[in-house]
Amino acid sequence: AGRGGRSIGLVTAGAAVVDSTWHVGSSAGQYASASCPYDVIIPSDACVGTSVGDHGVDPFTHQTRRNPSYGIQGRESVRALVVEGADGQRFAVVSNDLYIPQDLVNRRVAGILAEYDRAHPDSPTGITPENLTISVSHSHSSPYYSTPSWGVWLFQDVFDIRFFEHIAHKMAEAVIAASNRMVPVRMGAATIPFTVDGTPTGPSWLKKHSYGPTLADDGTPAGYPRWDTDRDLAVVRFDDISERDRPRPLATWVVWGNHPENLDGNDLLTGEYVNTMYRIVDREIGGVTLFSQNDTGTAEAHDLMPDQIETGTNAHPAHLRQEFSHKEYAQMERAARTLADGVETAWRDVSLASSGRRLPRGHRVVRFQTGFPVGLKDLRFAPPGYRVFPSVSSCRTENTFEGNPGVPLAGLPDCRYAFGQNNEPGDQLPVNPSVTYDMLRDLCDDGVAAACVPDNVGAPSYTGLEETVQVHLQAIRLGDVAVTVCPCEQWADQSRNIKSRLDKVPGNVWFGWDWTANYTDPKWRPGVIYDGKDLPGHGPLTLNDWCIRNENGTWSCKDPRNPAVRREVSDHLFRRMKAQIYNDARGWDAPENSLRAETEPAELDKVWGNFTHEELTAHGYDMVITVGMTNDYWGYLASYREFQRGDHYRKALTGLGPHSEDFMATRLSRMAAELNGGPPVTLGPKDLAYRWDYQHQGGRQEVLGRSARTYLPVYEAQMPADGGAPSVVSQPEDIERFSAANVAWIGGSTWSDTPHARVERCIAPEPSACDPADPADWETYADGFGEVEVKANYPQPSEMPAWRAGQFTWRWEATFEAFDSDIPLRIGQGD
Repeated sequence: AGRGGRSIGLVTAGAAVVDSTWHVGSSAGQYASASCPYDVIIPSDACVGTSVGDHGVDPFTHQTRRNPSYGIQGRESVRALVVEGADGQRFAVVSNDLYIPQDLVNRRVAGILAEYDRAHPDSPTGITPENLTISVSHSHSSPYYSTPSWGVWLFQDVFDIRFFEHIAHKMAEAVIAASNRMVPVRMGAATIPFTVDGTPTGPSWLKKHSYGPTLADDGTPAGYPRWDTDRDLAVVRFDDISERDRPRPLATWVVWGNHPENLDGNDLLTGEYVNTMYRIVDREIGGVTLFSQNDTGTAEAHDLMPDQIETGTNAHPAHLRQEFSHKEYAQMERAARTLADGVETAWRDVSLASSGRRLPRGHRVVRFQTGFPVGLKDLRFAPPGYRVFPSVSSCRTENTFEGNPGVPLAGLPDCRYAFGQNNEPGDQLPVNPSVTYDMLRDLCDDGVAAACVPDNVGAPSYTGLEETVQVHLQAIRLGDVAVTVCPCEQWADQSRNIKSRLDKVPGNVWFGWDWTANYTDPKWRPGVIYDGKDLPGHGPLTLNDWCIRNENGTWSCKDPRNPAVRREVSDHLFRRMKAQIYNDARGWDAPENSLRAETEPAELDKVWGNFTHEELTAHGYDMVITVGMTNDYWGYLASYREFQRGDHYRKALTGLGPHSEDFMATRLSRMAAELNGGPPVTLGPKDLAYRWDYQHQGGRQEVLGRSARTYLPVYEAQMPADGGAPSVVSQPEDIERFSAANVAWIGGSTWSDTPHARVERCIAPEPSACDPADPADWETYADGFGEVEVKANYPQPSEMPAWRAGQFTWRWEATFEAFDSDIPLRIGQGD
């Protein structure tokens, strides 16, 4: 046996769950009710949050911009999986319920683990910043106080060191617990088309594309169909094989992309659909379930942006009732049940395929493996090109030259134009400039670097949205499975590109969505027309009727927002759209091209398109899983085509500029290929020059840790006592059929107490024989992860003196909605 009881030659793993529920009184995330108008940016007397809510006063002032919560609808959890290869190398995956991933709190987790390892040299976790992967669920209804980045406070509440230290310790606890439970494992993985009709091309369950169809500034079709999402639901399964004849579920890692945005401003804390899915899968499969985002689709109902006129283009037929955003708890439960069913199908597929069973079309499996290779590649890159810092609120430079200057940050996060938001020239310049935008672009094409004015100019977002200036990327190898880890909110274009580069099928690289290509023809291969020539090696381009060539050489293109309307597009603009999608992006990030990379050439054959044309099939994998919203946050990642087509919200938050998707996809693909025998991926001079940021972040987490250790004991020492004697003051009454069971008790304050109420049922042969004091007579039937709601009573303003004097009695109440029937029912465990 090796370290941690590892059997030599086998892979070992451990998994753990830690309840991470924060205090009642903290605001319930982005969807907490607000104390001021949502679009107010600069705090004023009209929009400063208050601790006085509809339910009383939160004396611990958890909130600044948002109203306090008054209870818990669903508890939150931190989940950890630690995997160790046969060579003794480890890595850890952690899932939490934070809104976005941020580097600083993750570095704090690593700092706590380092302290633990120094204190436990005989049983260290071995987890450092270089082998720690932390995914967020992206919940919009969970507390989020863990970033000092001021721009995030526009959507959330402000930084609170109390929460920062709380969630960091919970994550560290989960890693420590998992590392102390290492057992030999077998691993398998599966992906299923998680679609309404079960086909690989059908509309996805639960989600649609985040921003859907639109029109580019030049009139060409842009955006995406609502149904265009990554349809893969991926599951990586680990089974404990300590007893070889009786494998047991250890961990189920779920990768699926969808915003947790099903609720409204209810001011109840909840882990949203992700934790509801955990509850179901943990019970029905067993072990520990973890979740990571993939392409972050949206559950939002069909909404029209101000410039959109689309009709009847929802992603799902109305009868499917696939609307979840702000549809509240019953629909959230239904979404979680639907997702859990898909997870369980994929989980079972591993067993079925491993035993030789055939699977439905589109279901793919990596069969159980034991002594499989385990590897992790971890690199931190500098921003691309001439960029020193990340940016936000990118404004089109061309509009400024045409008399409508854009002002980054003025419409945070969007660009705000001086003379209108529709990117229309204002003709407001007092004089005609002697130098035009096109003149500068031509000079840039001719090699005059000083004339290379970027097509888009943004404001620095370092400290505003991004906490770091290093781009933290990871690739993981689990046998025949590759997992790429992006610190971003990615879409299907990026995930498909990475998968098509790293699979074992040559010639299938995905270059990006194109309205004018015939995607219904399975023989279609992407290409581009340049004077009638096809892109070498990729076959002919098949056009559908989205764009029809007119006799005069122009094109008549449908408006994706309303396909009944056609717009005339010049041949040059049509070809530019194609170039932006299909041209090879190779070379844009070469040092000698730094000044030109963000200026689109006038000559179309010189345009750097969406992605670098590079396949890595020689070092490919049987399965590729693309993870987003992990480790850090560099915003949405618009493709080059979508970045250049005009200003929009997602582009405004694309922190690395127009080539952000290729920056991520190319590096991630190469890192994963290296783990399977590919050439090494190394850091360049600029990357190495940014190492100061790594040290800076390490120092910041240490300062915050020391501050918390100093501040929190002093803060808690001045708290008053809680009044009253702990006791149950109201027992549940007998109920029949559909009603609510309630129990009330005297407990601790919302700072010292986060009660978890549960429902138990009698399992004795005869109900009359149940002894309330004998645990053997009872089993848990429902718990606080979305089934039993807990609420607290706050002191009213007039009771604050009593609270300060230690005389206020904290009364809690739990509620469970039950349905009782004389008809036998099938419930959670199949009884």
